[in-house]
Amino acid sequence: MTEHGYVRDDRIKGEPHFWRLLDDVEQETPVAEIEIRSVAGEHEATPRTLVQRAAFATLDFEMPGLPDQADRLAVVMPDQAEIDHRTRIYRNVMKLPIYRQDLDIVAVTDDGEFAACCTCWLDSENNVAEFEPVGSLPSFRRRGIMRAVMNEGLRRLKAMGVKTAVVRTNPFNLPSIRLYESCGFELVFSDPVYRKTFAR
Repeated sequence: MTEHGYVRDDRIKGEPHFWRLLDDVEQETPVAEIEIRSVAGEHEATPRTLVQRAAFATLDFEMPGLPDQADRLAVVMPDQAEIDHRTRIYRNVMKLPIYRQDLDIVAVTDDGEFAACCTCWLDSENNVAEFEPVGSLPSFRRRGIMRAVMNEGLRRLKAMGVKTAVVRTNPFNLPSIRLYESCGFELVFSDPVYRKTFAR
């Protein structure tokens, strides 16, 4: 990279990577009026992908140049064409050889609303699993739901004999960083950032 004129810039935070061993995983902690379970099948692809869309369209973090949360534009609800498109994409994801339905975990209210989700991707050769994506609807944040979802994933992975779990996030996403740390993850490294100045 440096041979092409890029210079490492340590003033800029790179993407942080977290990991944890699965030798000590929390016991299940029920959340009132919330069921933590696997996605039931392809018929739930739409609500599963829409909760992910809403979660990442309303990230709660501060970033240089980004307006304050209260001043940001409201998230536009998807039209039917976008919903159909996202549903098709997620159904294709569910058909991947490495996808496991039992590791596609959601939090669902008593009324059937999908509140949060996470998917674990298992690397059986290296006995490691990655959490990606991890997210919840804004209205369900700071209620312990996402922690319950992740801990359910950790328990399932441990029961399978998995030794290590990893997760990444945006360096400015402090709520996610606090979530991962509360679930026992530790920062192991951050991606370096390189920049290049072009002559005008």
